[in-house]
Amino acid sequence: MTILVHGRDSVTGLFGHLGRADKRMSQHSFFKFCPPDAWQPATNLYETEDHYVVCMDLAGVNRPEICVEVRQEVLVISGSRESPRPQIRSKVHLMEIDHGNFCRSVAIPSSVSVDKIEARYEDGYLWVELPKR
Repeated sequence: MTILVHGRDSVTGLFGHLGRADKRMSQHSFFKFCPPDAWQPATNLYETEDHYVVCMDLAGVNRPEICVEVRQEVLVISGSRESPRPQIRSKVHLMEIDHGNFCRSVAIPSSVSVDKIEARYEDGYLWVELPKR
């Protein structure tokens, strides 16, 4: 999985922005990275002694469809997921599983070594480890 790193700005604070506007980032900044029609995967944020860890539920997403980027000290995870359908012709009675384009953005602390971020995808979860300096 490739992690793209773009220019750095001065966003600080621990996971201050999780797909919503807050004091450090305007609504415009969020939409600059994530389109308004994209769905947002469930996300957990953790901190260990030497890392911050992002875990994202991406069940059913093919690995090549996941893009992990750092833009202006914001971790942006995006991609797309096909709608699950049975193999036989069927009528839809209920459809709760999100599909189509997804995007989630998380401001990362300035204490993160951006060039050492690692990501892995296993069992439907994307794990992104952000090492502290």
